Amino acid sequence: MKTKLFLTICGLFLILSCPLYSQHLDKAVYSVEGLFNTFEFLEVIKEQTGYRIAYKQSDLRDEKKVKLYYKNKPLDVVLKDALAKYGLSFVIYGNQIIIKKETPLSKGGISGTVKNKSTLVPLEYANVLLLDVDNNQVKSTFTDSCGCFWFPNLKVGRYQVKASMIGFMPTLSDYLVVSSSGESRSDLFLDEGAEEMNEVTVVVTHSRNNTQNIMSLAGGRTLSIEEANRFAGNFDDPTRLASSFAGVTTGSVNSNAMEVRGNAPQFAQWRMEGVETPNLSHYADMSGLGGGILTGLSLYTTANSDFYYGTYPAEFSNSLSGIFDMRMRVGNTTEFDHSVQLGIWGMDVSSEGPINPKSGSSYLFNYRYSYSGLADKISGSKEGLDYQDLAFKVNLPTRHVGTFTLWGIGLLDKVVQEPEEDEGRWETYTDREKQQVNMQKRSFWCRA
Repeated sequence: MKTKLFLTICGLFLILSCPLYSQHLDKAVYSVEGLFNTFEFLEVIKEQTGYRIAYKQSDLRDEKKVKLYYKNKPLDVVLKDALAKYGLSFVIYGNQIIIKKETPLSKGGISGTVKNKSTLVPLEYANVLLLDVDNNQVKSTFTDSCGCFWFPNLKVGRYQVKASMIGFMPTLSDYLVVSSSGESRSDLFLDEGAEEMNEVTVVVTHSRNNTQNIMSLAGGRTLSIEEANRFAGNFDDPTRLASSFAGVTTGSVNSNAMEVRGNAPQFAQWRMEGVETPNLSHYADMSGLGGGILTGLSLYTTANSDFYYGTYPAEFSNSLSGIFDMRMRVGNTTEFDHSVQLGIWGMDVSSEGPINPKSGSSYLFNYRYSYSGLADKISGSKEGLDYQDLAFKVNLPTRHVGTFTLWGIGLLDKVVQEPEEDEGRWETYTDREKQQVNMQKRSFWCRA
């Protein structure tokens, strides 16, 4: 009796399970076999599943065909594996499949250091978070014994770095751009702040309207290199971003002259790494040009800097107009990075990398030459604008005597205007005169 009851229960179980298993296969597994391009594959999925499919036309390439073979596989497995072969990914939302293009990984990443703002001592085991543009956490890490951190192999895009540590106030970096090559760097400084309490809630805010100089309470603004890259008509010039600030105007897009609160460009003060320098623009203080045409600073070498267009701290003087307090960034301390850039103003060659990776020393170098100068040398002509500039920075940390920094910047400007040979075409006195102007600016400094 017991044997018959057991056999009856087993038979009922098999009878009931077979239809359920068949129904599960009909609704949850799919088969795709053949040679398909992207559009053909999506049509097969659409016919088999009944889902609506949304995609951007430019993300799909019709000419690429891939051999696919899937037998009774779940939908997410089929989509994930097949779309990866086309360089795509997907998201299922309700009864809709959204196709999107995979963001490529860059060769570089984001590196930097975390230091005590008061003593400049590297902070070990500080918590470092990598945030995307939507303030979502992408990755996290801790600083090493030298206070260094590194986020390698990131997707192309904009990121922010947030650093925090017990006993210090957290800080948030400006936006950092990760491109298809090279590496971005961010040095973060934490303020000490300890208070005994039962519970603490920390809300991090960062205003790009504030300067990096803590002595400046008003009248200044940070010149962000990331913002300068997005500013229309910047001509690789971080200082042109200042023309968009209140109280600042420029004569034309062809001029680098900045009039601050109505004061002439020659009354502005220029500083590099805390040292007062001449106007770091090509053809500055020349008759008819005033503030110059193009900067001698490259976005490749310049770090986030301060610009003062109102009141400024007492440490600054000798200025009736604005103050450009410019800074150079530190070169990459772990990897070499070389680049050649061609633009409408000329070409430049840049290089950076470690000198001694163990000590953290590095170098940064940039040289630019004008297209008009190259054209004159090729054609044999001497008439036209011929300018070039060079900037470098060598950072040498030591264990016992601090950090030595050697930096320099130099500009060479030349312009020649030949007289008009046809006297009938003379309209002004300058038409019958030959003009030749040679200008040199050099600034070198070693700081410990």
